[in-house]
Amino acid sequence: MNASDLTALGLVYDHALRGRGMTPGELAVELDLSPSATTALVDRLESAGHLVRTRHESDGRRVVLSMTDTASDVGRRAFSPLARLIVESLHGRSPQELALVVDVLTTVTTAIDSSASELHSGAGSD
Repeated sequence: MNASDLTALGLVYDHALRGRGMTPGELAVELDLSPSATTALVDRLESAGHLVRTRHESDGRRVVLSMTDTASDVGRRAFSPLARLIVESLHGRSPQELALVVDVLTTVTTAIDSSASELHSGAGSD
């Protein structure tokens, strides 16, 4: 899987965690891809067994993307070693040190999300 594939799966997963499906159009905006490039990406992920397209439950004209169990398994295998290393690197830290790590990561994540929102809304372009 390439970086675009992983990013796409991450976005679909994130939307699912928030309790809402992601449409191919929303994915195109998030990835800054053309509709045809997004279709090719979704086709590739669907053929690999990582995504499925389903009709929106209340609006049958809309398509919603969902991750498969296969994609979840691949993600777990890919990121479990990293998660284990992170846990090991934080082992033995005091509650105060861990609180500082959480604060820094929360602040950085908020800044990244804000920057991404500005880029997608066009506020960052000249």
